[in-house]
Amino acid sequence: MISKEYIRQLIENKLSNTDKYLIEIKVTPDNKIFVFIDGDNPVKLQDCIDLSKYIKTNLNRNTDDFELNVSSAGLDQPLKIYRQFVKNIGRNIEILMDNGTRQKGKLINISDNSITIEHELHKKKKSLEKETGKIIKLPLNQIKETKVSISLK
Repeated sequence: MISKEYIRQLIENKLSNTDKYLIEIKVTPDNKIFVFIDGDNPVKLQDCIDLSKYIKTNLNRNTDDFELNVSSAGLDQPLKIYRQFVKNIGRNIEILMDNGTRQKGKLINISDNSITIEHELHKKKKSLEKETGKIIKLPLNQIKETKVSISLK
């Protein structure tokens, strides 16, 4: 089986000194490798192609048969690492807490142990302006999942 740690080292080597970064690696028992990356700027198809070629040239098909999939973290995927939160400051997010409650609001800040959001309030029917809500600080260790809200307005 191909080592996840070896794949991680390859990726970190290739992406160092770029605005791209690793989100997640999955290696199945039958050597299907899934790599998810993100970037401070949008990830382009060519970024995925270049990384895929780099990984393939550093693996030995004679030793291990493998299937490799490199892609960007999709909009529907939860935020997993600190840099993703930083990238999304100012965007609306949906949060699922460990206790099952949900929070919605604009991501205002992130620190090592918490995020700060401006809680989303419903619009007044007569007003076209969006009403701002209260500022809430949520401990990261109590957050189960955070996703960027996708708005088609």
